[in-house]
Amino acid sequence: MSAIVKGGGLSRLFDDYKDKVDFLCIYQTEAHPKELWNLASVLPSIPQHTTIDERKQAAMNLIKMDEQHYSVFTSDPFSNTQLRLVCDNMDNQFKTTFNAFPDRIFLIQGEKLMYVGRNIMSQMKEPMKLMTDEARQVLDKIFE
Repeated sequence: MSAIVKGGGLSRLFDDYKDKVDFLCIYQTEAHPKELWNLASVLPSIPQHTTIDERKQAAMNLIKMDEQHYSVFTSDPFSNTQLRLVCDNMDNQFKTTFNAFPDRIFLIQGEKLMYVGRNIMSQMKEPMKLMTDEARQVLDKIFE
């Protein structure tokens, strides 16, 4: 009999480590803005954000979409039961400082950057090895 796996890689990583690690997801520049990509058949058509209110609305839309599948994200900054989603500022300070666009995982312990995950170009070279798989390996070693 095979086990039923709930949620995606991020959802499972969060479930497994939420009692040991503080998670924070930062919503950044739109990765597939409708001005550049015609992905409306597979993704919502979202224009590039020009104001912080547009970015916040896009993040809230992501939370609503997530509720239909995994219900892992929340806008509650104090939640310890769901993954907190916040927005980068309109200067894209987080994205620029950490070269985080569009997807990247970072593990920080204290004030030390412990792990920087692959960028999306590296991910595309090995699509079967998820970013969350690598982060899980690092966390497994930390919490052995």
